[in-house]
Parts: sequence; C-alpha cells; structure tokens
Amino acid sequence: MDTKTKLFLLLTIALLVRLPNIVSPLIGVHSWRQADTASMARNYIELDGSFGSPRVDYGGGAIIESEFPIYQYFISILYRLFGIHDIFGRIVSIIASLTMLLFFFYLIKKITDETTAWWSTIVLGFLPTSVFYSRTFMPDSLMLMFTVIGLYYFVCWLENQNKHYIIFSAISIALACLVKITSLYIGFILLFLSWQYYRWKLFKNPSLLIYAVFVLGSVAAWYYHAHQNYLNGGVTVGIWEYGSDKWGNWYMLISFNFWEQLLFNRIATLHLTYIGFIVFTIGLFLKRANSNERLFDFWIISVFIYFLIVAKGNFVHDYYQLPLLPPAAFFIGKVFSRYLQIPLFPKVKTILVSIALVGTIILSSIILIDYYSAEDPRLSYDWNLAQVINSSTSKDEMICLHSQSDPTIFYLSHRRGYLVYSDLNLSDRLNELKKKKCTVFAGYYYAEPQYQPLLIEEIRKRIPIFVNNEVFLVRL
Repeated sequence: MDTKTKLFLLLTIALLVRLPNIVSPLIGVHSWRQADTASMARNYIELDGSFGSPRVDYGGGAIIESEFPIYQYFISILYRLFGIHDIFGRIVSIIASLTMLLFFFYLIKKITDETTAWWSTIVLGFLPTSVFYSRTFMPDSLMLMFTVIGLYYFVCWLENQNKHYIIFSAISIALACLVKITSLYIGFILLFLSWQYYRWKLFKNPSLLIYAVFVLGSVAAWYYHAHQNYLNGGVTVGIWEYGSDKWGNWYMLISFNFWEQLLFNRIATLHLTYIGFIVFTIGLFLKRANSNERLFDFWIISVFIYFLIVAKGNFVHDYYQLPLLPPAAFFIGKVFSRYLQIPLFPKVKTILVSIALVGTIILSSIILIDYYSAEDPRLSYDWNLAQVINSSTSKDEMICLHSQSDPTIFYLSHRRGYLVYSDLNLSDRLNELKKKKCTVFAGYYYAEPQYQPLLIEEIRKRIPIFVNNEVFLVRL
C-alpha cells in the first residue's frame, strides 16, 4: 500500500471518530467559548456583515474586542450560501484538523523518517482532546493547522530557498498568531530553525527580516483595531488585562496548585493520558536521529514559555494546552516507532510499549466518551432553560440573564441581552438594563450563598412568566 493510500485511510478513520454528536447543539465542555464564536458568525448575518466589527449576543449584541475572526467570517459565508446551521462550524474545524494532520506527517517525514511520521500522526490524530477540540465550534483547529503548515513551509524554504515557500510560511504563521495571539510563541521555534542554518547572519537576512515585520505588523494592526472596538463602547474577551485575567499572573508560577493542575490534571490526565504521558517522558530522553529533530525540543520549550506567560489562562482552560499536542505526539510516536518493530520473538521493551499503546487507546476512549456524553441535550440545564426562554418570549425581546459569565443560553435560545450577577447592586442593575430595553430576567436559582436572598427577593417582585424549582423567567 503506497503512502497516499495509507494517508487517505488514516484521515478517513480520524474523520469518523470526530463525527459523533456532529449535529449536537453547542452544549457541554466549554460551551461558552463555542457560543461566543458561533454568535459572531451568526451575527455577521443578522446584525453586521463588516469583518472588522464582530458582534456577540451579550452586551445587547455589542461589538467585541476579539482575535482575528477569519474562522467566524468564513462560516458566515457558508451561512449565506446554505443557511445558519451549527454543523458548518464543526465541519470547518474538522477539515482544518485533518489538513493539519496531513502537513504534520510530511513535516516529520522531512525531518526524521517515515515510520516516525506515521506513528506521530496517528498519536496526534487520536489523542482525546485532539479529537474533541478538533470538532468543536472554536478556532483552535484552524490555529493549529496554520502553525503546522507555517513550520512545514519554513523548513522547506530553509532547504531550497524557494521564495514561494517562505511566502506560504509567513502567511500561515501570521494567520496562526492572528487567530490566537498566544501563538506568538512560534517565533522562538522559527528563531531556532533560522539559527541552525544561518547563525548570526540570520539578523542580516532580508527575507527573514521581511518575514518578521510582516507577521508582527499584521498582528499589531489587527489587535490595535480590535482594541479600538472595545474603547468605542464594545465588550472584550480580556486580551490585554495584564496580571488580572489570562496572562501576566507571575505569582501563580510558585504555586503547587498551578503545576499540579497543568502537568497532572491537564497534560498527564486529559491531553496525553497517564500512560501516554509516561511514553512522552521516555521519548524526551531518546537519542535524536539528527540535529533537525531538535526542532521538537525547542517546540516543547517554546510552548512551556507560553504556559508561563499565560499562566491563568492555562490554569483555568484545558484547551489552552492544545499547542503542546503536536510536539508531544512526535516524542510519543518516536517511542512507538523505535520499539514496535515486532520481531518473531519480541523483546521485553516491545511488549511493554505494546501494552502502553493499548492502554493509551483505552484511556483516550474513556476520556473522549466522557467529553461526548456532556453534549447530550437531555442532560443539559442550559439547553432546557434555553427552550423555556425560546417558547416563552419573542425573538425580538432583550433578555437579562443570570448566568455568571456564560453566554451559552443566549446563543441556544437565539436571544441577545446582558449578563447580570446576584450582588448587592442587582436591583439597580436590572432597572438600568430595563432602560436598555431588557424585558425579561431569566436564569437558575443558584447564586453566591450570601446573595441568594437578594435574588429571590428580586424574582418575587416581578411578574412571573415561567417559574419552577430550577429556573425562572420574570418580567422586568
């Protein structure tokens, strides 16, 4: 069987494991992030088709300071052609993931050998979070695709200096950093590759200088524009809140809880599985076949630098560690490639690694099934509340949603409005939002314990639309 046929079979199987729940509503793990992304795509159709003015459902349909919305805008084009259906977001993510796997295979094959490329691609294609997040309504698959494509073409350019390769690489890396600004860590990898070929002369190479200016200039231009959206009355995803939101929280680095969460609860448990993490660790200590393999050492180091800078983001969100998966998959694949050459009488190491492979598959399946099960609408409180809102209010009504910072219910109920909290200013906040045309206050009966009586009091003062032991909808 030739390489292309085997790749086709591998990608077909990878596609099949990404299809469960493909038509599920946006609920379950990180539904809030999916709802944010999906609302931008839908609002390009319903509110504002301007690429530079993405809008979300909360804030009354406000413009948002966000990452470069090429993913959302492309999906909105599909909406115009075929209608608004969440499945298009999932399909785009899956296609990006499969494309990434294809380029990942050829990148490793170019640097090492084909056997290692096969094993590494198989590992990356079937790790649990690699599967799950590659079919969610999120731009992370696109970011990883651009990352791998950019690195592949950069290596090609270093080998033969074809100008088309460096152009493809620059565009891909710029898009990776635009889609997720945290992808700027890739600069360390590019610097390492350039140093290998040029040493100090890299700082005098005009192609590399233009490359850097193009990538950094593109990122600076978009994020300056996005910040103006926020300053001019929009809302924000919290990109620049240094030290108070996702990044710059240096005090966390001396906390045992941070490292326990990152290394054991996230990387070892979810992303690689316990057994896969052990194999990964073994792979780190295997002899490098050639100096080019150091690319993956530096890739790991660069990702960990990003982990340290964006400490809180990585502490809170598991999908923030997705950039680790490609280089980690290489080191796991390297172990499998070396020891799974099954002879007539297998050695002890071969048997142990075979057991590790089977164990990794079993653990990955368990984790993935757990992730998938959270997408069952019958088990979702958000889905149930959204149906109540949908059936009890009209589409043009603005909703005040008691849902902490989670906008999922706005998206599921196809409504817009404002998020409110049950604090001491709840009554004043509701009166303020009533002036902004909010007509309904909805949510669950959960709240911070000290503010629970205030929430109950506010509900009782209003005209009930739908009230039971779990949820409430009242007129303002």
